[in-house]
Amino acid sequence: MVTTLRLMKSWSASWEDDVAAFLRSMSIERPRSLTQAPKWDLSVVLRSLMGFPFEPMSQVDLKFVTWKTVFLVAMATSQRRSELHALAFNRLAFTEGGDAVLGWLPGFLAKNQAPSTCRRPVTIPSLSGLVSRDLPDRTLCPVRALKYYLDRTKDPVFRRGRERLFVSYREGFEREIAAPTISRWIICTIRRAYCETRVSPVLRRAANLSAHEVRALSTSWALYQGAALNDVLDAATWASHTTFSSHYLRDCSTLASGMLALGPVVSAGQVV
Repeated sequence: MVTTLRLMKSWSASWEDDVAAFLRSMSIERPRSLTQAPKWDLSVVLRSLMGFPFEPMSQVDLKFVTWKTVFLVAMATSQRRSELHALAFNRLAFTEGGDAVLGWLPGFLAKNQAPSTCRRPVTIPSLSGLVSRDLPDRTLCPVRALKYYLDRTKDPVFRRGRERLFVSYREGFEREIAAPTISRWIICTIRRAYCETRVSPVLRRAANLSAHEVRALSTSWALYQGAALNDVLDAATWASHTTFSSHYLRDCSTLASGMLALGPVVSAGQVV
């Protein structure tokens, strides 16, 4: 507007303060909405993980076992890529109640972690006591996926000299995986889900396949389903709600019908 008036030679420098005050009042009366639309449909991905090529986990290619496990752990913990990458193989344990407890490699510091603090292990609840063995929803249990993953990668060819929980499924790959590999596996999972379902090609192209979106969707869905805000912030290790509300909060009303048709899932450290 200002540029147009200047080109028309109808602008006065004395109006600067008045225009600035007017724009400020508009931003106060109509503040920016912090809730964003999801970049892709979480229910589409989860439904895909319940069938081929991700099931049965005891028989399908290790690549799909890896993709599914990483995705479900990412959703269950709401951790960053770097934190998933730093999970330690020898710090994974299972409780008597069936939950999984995961810890990090010695010396790992998260993005917002002070060097003087000690990072607590993260617990992933199991769905085994809530979902019948006969129901396909059981296949979305992250603890179940972890157990299958450990069984499929117990061969020394995968574990020799490696400390990280997640290892490469590529034959002859002898190094530890890099952090970007975690993101690539998650994106491959999402892309595969969209290709395998009856989602229209238009929606497939429109989906912004961001791996970091798992962190946003898992925390937002937990909050949408009634989880306490403090529990959600704690799961994602956010010190205050500002980061969540400004950058990660998603409008889950568009996901509700698809997600609620799936039954319980583990999201942001809770069964919802």
